[in-house]
Amino acid sequence: MANPVSRRVGWLMGVLLAGCSSAQYIETEVIGKPRAVLGKFNTPFSNTFECSEVESLDNYSVFVTRDSRFFDVGCGRASEIRRNTDLANTEELAENVAKLRDRTKNIFDTINDRKCEEDDCVKKIVFFIHGGLATINTNIPRTAMLRAQMVKSGYNPVFINWRSGFLSSYWDHLWRLRQGVTSKWAKTTSLPYFASDLLKTVANVPWSWITEAYHAWNSVGKDYDYVEDEKYRPANVSLVSNDNKKNRRRMVRWWITSPAKVFTAPIVHTLGKPPWDVMRRRALTMSLNPHEDPESRPNEINIDSLGVIGKFFELFGQHIAASEEQGNRFELVLVGHSMGVITVNQLLSMKSELVFDKIVQMASADTVQATLGSVVPYLQQHQDAEYYGLHLHPNNEDREVKWGGVVPSGSLLVWIDNMYTTPATILERTAGRWDNMSKALALFPEERVHHKIFGRTNANAKSCDKGAICVPQKHSEFTEAAFWLPEFFE
Repeated sequence: MANPVSRRVGWLMGVLLAGCSSAQYIETEVIGKPRAVLGKFNTPFSNTFECSEVESLDNYSVFVTRDSRFFDVGCGRASEIRRNTDLANTEELAENVAKLRDRTKNIFDTINDRKCEEDDCVKKIVFFIHGGLATINTNIPRTAMLRAQMVKSGYNPVFINWRSGFLSSYWDHLWRLRQGVTSKWAKTTSLPYFASDLLKTVANVPWSWITEAYHAWNSVGKDYDYVEDEKYRPANVSLVSNDNKKNRRRMVRWWITSPAKVFTAPIVHTLGKPPWDVMRRRALTMSLNPHEDPESRPNEINIDSLGVIGKFFELFGQHIAASEEQGNRFELVLVGHSMGVITVNQLLSMKSELVFDKIVQMASADTVQATLGSVVPYLQQHQDAEYYGLHLHPNNEDREVKWGGVVPSGSLLVWIDNMYTTPATILERTAGRWDNMSKALALFPEERVHHKIFGRTNANAKSCDKGAICVPQKHSEFTEAAFWLPEFFE
């Protein structure tokens, strides 16, 4: 557990780095205290979280620590999830799995006990895995709000909430992780690491300017007929609510704020990559998470290498199978947004009793290669499964404005492709960008594979609200729509 001095140093670093994060939320302790920042999710709630609000999450959500362990978000325990939660021995791991087993049963029993209004009852279960740049404090109200809307429309939601905040991710980069594993020596090298990050920011100035200039040039002069002309779209690709109008206000803002990008581009390019790497690690280890203790031996670890969500779906599949033997019927929909799709693809690659009827990937931050390697084999093994890939219009993807336009333009997927990864081929670029996926369509079967591109402008986009079918114009707006309804993703 970090001492007061280290915590203050961490927050000082966080303040220095906050300007380079595109996160919409700030990590603040809120259980039992006023909520300082909750973005768009604070409307239906009071200024504090009541204990009953938090404890009710047991019925429809799983919270995951940064080390892919199950965490019980009880009243007054939110701050504990920030602490070092490594489980060092077999007994602690076994105890954590036992708690997860109880939570899984509780969630399934809640769903199974709900009565169907129709005689021919098929219970619809939607598993949702959110993306990056989300904290426990934003997950709690978002989960409660989405749950109310989904239940109202006849669906049974199960939320996978994981720590993907910018500050906590950068802190792990400095304080806990080295080359993909936790290290007890990381603290001793945290200051040199931070100094190196700052020096890289200066060294990367020419590279960041060239990258941004190249992106601006391409996005300004791009011809979008490959999206908007029907003759270039296969039968399994649809374009909705596109009126082919230019967003002139956004264009003017981009030019006015261009001088600011000269200063912010090197910061965003350099200091945003370590948190991205840590968030990606967390998304991957939720499904598969081998024990990292270098002093342990294989015969000393009796717990398998499944991450908490891999184990959760294994346990949930057992409940589904037992219930179906009794004549109950279920429709299972797996939805991932942004970096949550990284976990979705991992889960699809694993052998499980849980068979999903529909797989929905919204603005996927995983690679085309990973999607190809997980979705196609899954569809071959499960002949009734359907895949839905949802994408922003490439114009909106390229020109998305953050922080008033003072940081580089483009969605998170653009930042990943241009700044935070070094793709060897287009297959290693993000699958959620239509510019990338459109070039790989021939590698995917047309049958049971569906792609939907949302139009470049939409009059109702600004009034998009929970429970409404709307057209996302920004990367974050997918989770502000009724993404669980077939009318949205089909």
